[in-house]
Formats: sequence, structure tokens, C-alpha cells
Amino acid sequence: MSEEMQWPTRAAKAAAKRAAREAAREAARALREEVRRAVPEPPWWSAPRRGGRQAPLTRDAIVDAAVRLLDRGEGLDSLSMRRLGEELGTGPGSLYWHVRNKEELLDLVFDRLIGEQLPLPAPKPARWQQQVKDIARRALDVLFERPYIAEISIGRFPVGPNALEWTEGVLAILRAGGVPDREAAWGVHLLTTYFTAFAFETQTGLKTPEGEARPEEILERIHAHFHALPRERFPNIADLADELTRGDMDERFEFGLDAILAGLAAAASAARAPRKRPRRG
Repeated sequence: MSEEMQWPTRAAKAAAKRAAREAAREAARALREEVRRAVPEPPWWSAPRRGGRQAPLTRDAIVDAAVRLLDRGEGLDSLSMRRLGEELGTGPGSLYWHVRNKEELLDLVFDRLIGEQLPLPAPKPARWQQQVKDIARRALDVLFERPYIAEISIGRFPVGPNALEWTEGVLAILRAGGVPDREAAWGVHLLTTYFTAFAFETQTGLKTPEGEARPEEILERIHAHFHALPRERFPNIADLADELTRGDMDERFEFGLDAILAGLAAAASAARAPRKRPRRG
């Protein structure tokens, strides 16, 4: 099939994906309202307040505007209270009535975007590993759709209402699969660290002293360098030069995900295994 013949199908698929994402976001907005009513916010967050008569500004409107600015690809450094005030047609002082500072604003933005991954599926013990894989893949998709999320997440412990719902859902799936309590609790942190760091590094790209180049070119250089190393000093790197530079990002992500789940599954199996009674001499 020629490229020209493929194009309408690709365009239709892209349009369908956009429509599906928008429908998912609308569903997420409805769920966000439900979560807001049912789940408490961290006590250190500023409480939502009503705007004045002439400026019906709300905390949600501020977060919406912040997401719009970040979606334009200008980066976190470009997001300031002054710039946000310009977007909303008001001054920075009005924003501080609803949001304490930029750090709190980023907490709210982060929690808002976590909400786009809700709701999580109900636990199915026989399929717990596949459910966790699906959740991790969806999280990675969101991180790639909005590259700034990974940067926001650095140094933040997500405790907003949507983050609590997400964490509760993943914990329920892990525990339903028989994963012990400590491994389940630490496993959630390991999963989020893994897909966030993977997205951040992938989006950062490979660098060279001369600047950026195509990833294929950089890997070819590294591959050639590994093969040129003295085998007597680096026998393992020389033997594995092909594997060290092989595999696309999807393959490597799935490999890491499988490794994490294998460890959690091993912990679940060990917890189910009957304990041997000590033999009496």
C-alpha cells in the first residue's frame, strides 16, 4: 500500500484517538468532581475560595489555565504567577487569594493530571499482573503526552485526592493478587518511580559533546566504541555490545516492567507458601 493510500486511514485513526482522549478527559472531569466531594485534601493545601463579584476566579480556573500554558510547550520555567494572571486577565494578587504560591499550584496541577488516569479497574486476582501493566502503560502514555509532568513530579509525594484514589486502586490490585503488605506499599512507589524516570530520560534524549544527534547515530557510535574496547580488560562489555545497544524504548520499558512484576509475584508466591515447621531433634 502506498504512503498516499495509507494517509486517510492514519488521519482517521489520529482523529479517533483525539476524540477518545477528549471523551476520557470529560469523564475524568466528572470523576474529579466526585473525588473532590468524597476525598479530603491535604490539610496544608489552601482551601478553595470564591472569587469576588467582578472577578469570578476559582482555584479550578487557575489550575485549568496553568495546564493550558504548560500544554503550549513553554516549559515549567515559563509558568509564573504573573504569566498566569495575564492568561486569566487578572493580576497576580488575585491568584494568591486562591493559591499560596507556585509550588502549591504545581501540586494542584500534578493532582489534576493524575486524575486523567482514573478510574482504575476493579481488582481481578487472576489478572493482577496484567492490570498493573495496563495501568503503568497508561501512565507512561500520559507522561509522553505531557512531558512536563515528569519534571513536576520530581521531589513530590503525591497526596492529593486524585493521587490517593490512584494509589488506593493500585494497592487494591496488588493485595488482591496476594502481594504482601510491605511489598505492595513499596511496589507502588517503585512503579511510579520507574515509569516517571523512564519517561523523563526518554524525553530528555541522548546527548553528545557536539550537541544533540539522532538516537540511531549516537547508539552506533557507542556500539562501535564498545567493540573497540580491549577485550582483556572489558570482556563482558565486548561480549554484550550488541545487547547493550539493542532494543527500542517500548521493548526496554516492557522488560523493566516485567522485572518489577516478577519480583512482586515472587513475593506473593513466597507469602502463599506453607511455612516449614522446624524439625525436633
